[in-house]
Parts: sequence; structure tokens; C-alpha cells
Amino acid sequence: MNTRILLISFLAAAALAAAAPSARAGSYVVVGCSDLGTQAVRPASGWYLAAGGHPSRDDCGAGGGLYATSGGTPNLFRFDAPAGTSISRLVTAYRAHLSAAAPWALPALVVEAAHAGTWESIPPAWTQYLGVPIELGADRAEGAARAADALRIGVRCDRFGPCVGGGQLLARFFSLAVELSDNHAPTVGLSSPGGHVQEAIAVVVAARDEGGGVYERALDLDGRRVAAAHLCSTVPSTIGAQRHVDRPVPCPLEAPATIPLETRTLSDGAHRLVARAEDVAGNVRTSSARIVVDNLPPRPGRVTLTGDPAEVLIAQPTGFRGEETTYDYRWERCDAAGCAEIGGAASQTYGVRPRDAGHRLRVVVIATDGGGSVRVASEQSEPIPASASAPRPSEHLTAWLERAGRHLHHATVTWPTRSSIRTGVRASASAARSRARRCGCSSASAAVGSPSPACAPAATAGSRRSPASVRPGRSGSRTVRRGSRCG
Repeated sequence: MNTRILLISFLAAAALAAAAPSARAGSYVVVGCSDLGTQAVRPASGWYLAAGGHPSRDDCGAGGGLYATSGGTPNLFRFDAPAGTSISRLVTAYRAHLSAAAPWALPALVVEAAHAGTWESIPPAWTQYLGVPIELGADRAEGAARAADALRIGVRCDRFGPCVGGGQLLARFFSLAVELSDNHAPTVGLSSPGGHVQEAIAVVVAARDEGGGVYERALDLDGRRVAAAHLCSTVPSTIGAQRHVDRPVPCPLEAPATIPLETRTLSDGAHRLVARAEDVAGNVRTSSARIVVDNLPPRPGRVTLTGDPAEVLIAQPTGFRGEETTYDYRWERCDAAGCAEIGGAASQTYGVRPRDAGHRLRVVVIATDGGGSVRVASEQSEPIPASASAPRPSEHLTAWLERAGRHLHHATVTWPTRSSIRTGVRASASAARSRARRCGCSSASAAVGSPSPACAPAATAGSRRSPASVRPGRSGSRTVRRGSRCG
């Protein structure tokens, strides 16, 4: 049972491992001395003599490769990985002559990789144990450097004494292809004008890399490439599909650019900009921004009138297409001769005026955005009726209290309204009824527009400074008339 469980667990883990996508860092190849396939002469860029001296020398420019020879001391050329990269492998074509030597002196072809200061031999390193010279040669030899910090190649004696027993110790490396790993994507920034933009603008793209540099910088607009630049060159590929270059840092580490963009070729509205930076190892990063183009005035819509032509009209603009459009209003009075603007009528709502009687009204809407303005007039209204625009009479309500024929208190307000009057007298109910019968009025009356009526309402019986609200119609036990007089 336990064996079966272990087998199932093992198979499940294997299935997950097979399903997981392989993550491979970006890489590029630095070719020195010559191409592995074409044998084109190239500089040994990145390689330098770190140990030894003449006659060891760089003959790459003359087609002779890196020449290392020694009579007893190490002669070594070195290559350091640029910042932000590591060395994954070395591929080389070489010829070597290792002389015979006494038992205490072992001639060696040196190929080593450094990891945090510790050197280890990697292929095609070779040590000669025989007492006769040996000739080594290969069209292609490859060694895995396992993310090394540096490489060194050359010759040396691994024991005491000179390596000259069977001839001179020497090696020549004709092609040196170093594959560099770089898993750091470049950084990229994008800056464009804010707000609404018109005509030609400048878009700033800032790209930066820590490894082999920025290979390509580009700008896309709504998914369409509008600017692109390759910032360094490559050489023919010989050991893989990666980009091949002839320098360890072939591309600029800083790659800013100001890119002009003509917005008059674009439609008004929002557009998406994407800046793209790709380093020489193929790592890509993008940055996006949004611009709002506003070169043209709003697209016209229509304007309708709502409301009551006898009182208030309201303008309703619909269908205008612009960028953050604002609206202004101008009301016009129209007759057979045409339409003329009404002074001071500049809001969305218009209150009908006396002079409008017999005319038609319309409104002109001015729609504005950053690209300009467009004017659209509504249809004319129905003729404004004369009765609707006639002035209303001014009415006032006067209420008063009197005692023994003397006015004690009165109040006048504009009609229609509601007013409260406090009484400050006492009167018997019989006296109030008697006075009301004499006047032919109810127990509480108010005359409109009459400063001194013939008779006035009496206070409610038995009240002292009680509030009384007066208005036309019936209010509790009091009746208030509008526009009538007693006496």
C-alpha cells in the first residue's frame, strides 16, 4: 500500500514537472577573433592578457588568434562578464602545442571559469602527462561555465620547472564565442503632455539597461508602430539563435529619446501610447500613457425646447460629440423679419417675458471644447400667448384689530402669503357677534388693498394675545375674505 502511494506521488510530481513551463533567461553571444563559421577577422573585444607577457599577444587583427606561450610562467587571457550578466558557456576553435616535459613539470592548456573568486577548469582544458609533445586541435570545443563571473584561457606548467623538454609550450585560440546570460529586463519610461493636446507634441521615451544595453527602442500608438530605432549592430549567428555581437556591452545603457508626434492626423479623443524597450539579450519591458487629442470643435448635435411656452422654456442639447464639452446659451425672439438675441437671456432656462407675446422663441447653443466651438439653433417655439405674458395685478392683504372704533394693530403683506397677527384685546363674544352683524361680515375679516376699512375683525372671545393666521378661505372658526369690504 505504501509503495503504491509513493508511486502515485512520484507520477504526480513528474506530471507537474513536465507541465511547468521552462524559464530561460535571455542571452546574447560575444564573438571574438573570428566567427566560428565564416572565419571573418574580428577584434578580441573583452579579452585582455591578465598574466604573463611577450611573446604572448593578441594576433586577432591579423587573423592569428590569441597567442599564448610560456617557458615556465602562466600566460593567461581573461574575459569578465559585464555588470548584470553572467557567463553560461564558451565555444571556441583552437590549436595547441603542448611540449613534452620532465616528470616534475606538466604542461597544461588552461580553460577556467570563476565563481565568486574561485576558479575551476572547464572543457576543453587539457593537461599533458606524457614525455612527448602533443598537438591538440578542434574546429569547435565547448565548455559550460555555469553562470561564471569570468573566464581565462592560455597555458601554464602545473608543477615545478619549465615546460620546454619537448619544445615550446603554446596555444592559439582562433574563435572565442562567449554566451552571456541576462535575465534583467530594461527599464522604460514614457512622458507625454497632459490635458488635451493639439497639433504637434513631443513624447519622451527613457530606456535604460544594466546588461548588454538597449538594443531597440520603439513607440506604438493604438497598436501601430510610429517610431523605432535599433541602437547597435549584430554579426552573423554561429552558435545559436541569440543575437551575436562583437563587444561585451554592444548597446547603449542609457537610451533616451524625444519623439515628435503630429496629432492632426489622429481622430479627436483618447489614444494609447506604448513605449517599448528591448535589450540585446531579448528582454522586453513596456510603459503606457494616454493622450486626449482635441484638434477639432465638437461634432454638432441637436437642440430641443421643453417646458411651457406660456411660462418657462428649457433648452436640451443632445448628440454633441466633443472632449469635455461645455455649453453656452443665447435666446432669441423671432418674427417674420428674423430672429434677434434677447439681452441677458444666457442660461439654459428662459422665463417668458411680456414682450414675447405674439413672437416665437428659439435658443442657440454654443458647444465648446479645446478644438473650438460650434453653434446649433433649436426649432422655433409656438407663438407665445398674450395672456400668458400679461403682468399680474399686485395684490396686498391687510389685517387689523380695532376697539371702540380705534385701530389697535394692523399688518399688510403681499398676496398670496400667510401672516400671523397676535391680538392684545379682550372682547365679549356677544360684542363680537353684534359688531359682525352690523358690518355684515364674519367674525374675522380682512380687506385687500384697503388701508382703513369700514369695519374690521374682532378678536376671538376670551383670548389674550392669541396668534391668528389670516388667509382667504376658512381657517378654523375665522373666515377671511380677499377683495371684499364691510360697511
